[in-house]
Amino acid sequence: MSIESEKKRLNDFLAEQTAAYEANNRRAQEHADNAVAIADFAIKTLQNHVAYQIAAMEAAAKAEADAHA
Repeated sequence: MSIESEKKRLNDFLAEQTAAYEANNRRAQEHADNAVAIADFAIKTLQNHVAYQIAAMEAAAKAEADAHA
């Protein structure tokens, strides 16, 4: 094999490996973004649930106070 053909083979291999590495990084970033989005959604859902529960307790306390008044 000539030096030029060996250089080409190694450069082609490097290009393939670089492309694979970049694709893996993109996939990893997408997975990370999705994980963050899921966590954000779960936190927001929990915040809404707690706010609803507090509102319900306050309404029940007000209704009880009005009943005794």
